[in-house]
Amino acid sequence: EGVALARSLVRVSDVVVEAFTAETMRKWGLGYDTLQSIKSDIIYMQQPGWGYKGPYVQFASYGPIAQAVSGLTEQSGLPAPQPPAGWGFSYMDWSGAYYCAISMLCAIYYKKRTGKGQYLDCSQVEPGIYMTGSAVLDHLVNGRSYQRTGNRSPYKLAAPHGAYRCVGED
Repeated sequence: EGVALARSLVRVSDVVVEAFTAETMRKWGLGYDTLQSIKSDIIYMQQPGWGYKGPYVQFASYGPIAQAVSGLTEQSGLPAPQPPAGWGFSYMDWSGAYYCAISMLCAIYYKKRTGKGQYLDCSQVEPGIYMTGSAVLDHLVNGRSYQRTGNRSPYKLAAPHGAYRCVGED
């Protein structure tokens, strides 16, 4: 009954977005080929944690896992020997969704221009990797390995960086 309802929704929709593991929709008979046969110009966006292809495709994921695998967790906290602090919340749950929303808007724009739908594989881990770009670029261009700096500016004096005394005891 649920699959029949989903098919009827596809007939009147422009976009289908889901964040199951990579094969779930296909196993339910709702993969991209099926959705395209229901509505030829459908935009289908998958957001499995690890993408639709690759060695981790069967694994489930959520924000903190995607954050750790992407390298973002390692970039947060006080300098070594302290352990990474992480970001304290499921950053990639909403940040991954933000990147997917931007991709979806691009697909809708493309559809308006061409009349064609498309399939989008927007894993949750990939946007996290994009957000490590400055560390990757610094390593590639300058040969510097990323090191956590806590709340200090690593290369030049800048404000606000550091801890500042306030009035009172606390």
